[in-house]
Amino acid sequence: VKPDVFAGFDWLRRDAERVYPMLKGVRWEYRWGGHIALTDDHLPHLHEPHPGLLAGFGYNGRGVALSSVMGRVLAERALGAPAESLAFPVTPIRPVPWRGIKRLGMGPAIWTMKMMDYLETR
Repeated sequence: VKPDVFAGFDWLRRDAERVYPMLKGVRWEYRWGGHIALTDDHLPHLHEPHPGLLAGFGYNGRGVALSSVMGRVLAERALGAPAESLAFPVTPIRPVPWRGIKRLGMGPAIWTMKMMDYLETR
């Protein structure tokens, strides 16, 4: 695990304690982190770039629940279920439009959302 994966954990803990004061002093034994795969349509994507090669991703911050569902769908497809019968459509992989510009905007967007959360809980 890269060290920067948990770089935001301290502010997350502080914010949680501010919103839920009863958490002060509670030892957080577990944490996980990583990049969030966002899609333009806000839906998970299922791809089959080559027959028999499957990829499911793009859970938009809901990966704990959606990855379990996607795992089941991927297993169905791997076992021969027709693409049309799956809970997620099999779609072609497409480049992300304006990816570079979108990445530049992520920092300010995250800061703005944190500020909105802060103002909302005051």
